[in-house]
Amino acid sequence: MNNLWVPLTEDEVREFTDKYTEIGKYISKPELIEEMKYDVPPNVTLYESWDRAAKRIMNNLWKQNGA
Repeated sequence: MNNLWVPLTEDEVREFTDKYTEIGKYISKPELIEEMKYDVPPNVTLYESWDRAAKRIMNNLWKQNGA
């Protein structure tokens, strides 16, 4: 592949949602994301943007055995 973004085919989306049903329900009904509740402990740092939070998560995941 030459690093181009290529959208998934309908079959690929269906295969993904069948395999990962918990995630798949949010793909088929994105409005469910708004209904999610987050219990955030008071000592957790909150970030202004999703990418900063994602970087923190990824950095912590890389430190895990077998990552």
